[in-house]
Amino acid sequence: MSELMPSPTLSRARAPRRGIVRRVIAWTVRAVLGFVLLSVLMVVIYRFVPPPITLTMIGDAIGGHGIDKSWRPLSQIDPNMARAAIAGEDSRFCTHHGFDLKAIETAYNRNARG
Repeated sequence: MSELMPSPTLSRARAPRRGIVRRVIAWTVRAVLGFVLLSVLMVVIYRFVPPPITLTMIGDAIGGHGIDKSWRPLSQIDPNMARAAIAGEDSRFCTHHGFDLKAIETAYNRNARG
């Protein structure tokens, strides 16, 4: 009968390891969800409120130029400057409807090749 009973030391040794793994996975999932929720919240907030400070402002302050927080409406900015800012992120932004299918296809092919 004692041969059929599992060794108590083996079952005790495995239980804490499973508990630690589950806790690590749970905390990782919580951290990822927290990051995603915080990111979405910041996007929603900054949709209606200008950011209090940006990396450019911090760089200007470090460089001794001070911080200028005077936000201007798009109508007061040179159209070429607005296009340049957009082109810095997506040079074909004005020619597609939010999804650059050429860039997606290029990335897909590059990733498929390895």
